[in-house]
Amino acid sequence: MEQSRNTLLFASCAKEVVTNAQVNVVMSDKALVKQLQRELARLESELRCPASYSGLETLVKEKDNQIRKVTATSDCFFRFYSFQYFFVHEVTQKP
Repeated sequence: MEQSRNTLLFASCAKEVVTNAQVNVVMSDKALVKQLQRELARLESELRCPASYSGLETLVKEKDNQIRKVTATSDCFFRFYSFQYFFVHEVTQKP
């Protein structure tokens, strides 16, 4: 009964896990330098034009939401692990 409960708890936590697979890109040194120069130019232009900060605010809010989701998921896994640990400890201590 306890194992079923813990399995269901784990399953409800596992439903919340979101993955985002990406292919690693190997770049030549020249391509990497060009990409970094473009990014530097973009960041410098953002510093010169404060009107584009509204997009930055949105990005920060999205990242905060992602952090909250990851934190909630890790808390859920920690609770599941704690339940399993105490259950195993309880079962192994009985004569």
